[in-house]
Amino acid sequence: MSDPSQPVNTSAAAFPLSTPPAGDAFPLPPPPAFPMAPPPFDGGYVAAPVAYAPYPQGLAPTQDALVAQTSGLAIASLVCSLAALSAVILTFTIILCIPGIILGHVAWWRISHSNGQLKGKGLAIAGLIIGYIIFALVILLALVVVAVFRSSSFN
Repeated sequence: MSDPSQPVNTSAAAFPLSTPPAGDAFPLPPPPAFPMAPPPFDGGYVAAPVAYAPYPQGLAPTQDALVAQTSGLAIASLVCSLAALSAVILTFTIILCIPGIILGHVAWWRISHSNGQLKGKGLAIAGLIIGYIIFALVILLALVVVAVFRSSSFN
């Protein structure tokens, strides 16, 4: 080993270049095992069939394992409609019952088209019924208020 305190010689003389031998001194690589073009694609990959072991006794998945989730839109529909029911001011009642009706219709459609993955159809229907009843009551109350103001003499 060299002394680490001495500088390293990096001159060209320290690393002489060798010239390649003349002629066919370097052998050519062997020809490929297949023709130069890769084989044509046959259209797909077919996996070998795999044999799976059966489930241990008592651990096989059942229909209960595939539990449907309650639709969040159905819950939101019911909450909006119930909040509209408890609202005192007419403006808030209309603002809350219309989203309750819309969410109820969207939830009902999604639940009916989910192939059993979503549940909560009763919540959606309850939100729709409450929303429509409150909407009808608000319209009826508004008509009564307009009729009272027209019939009374504030002149």
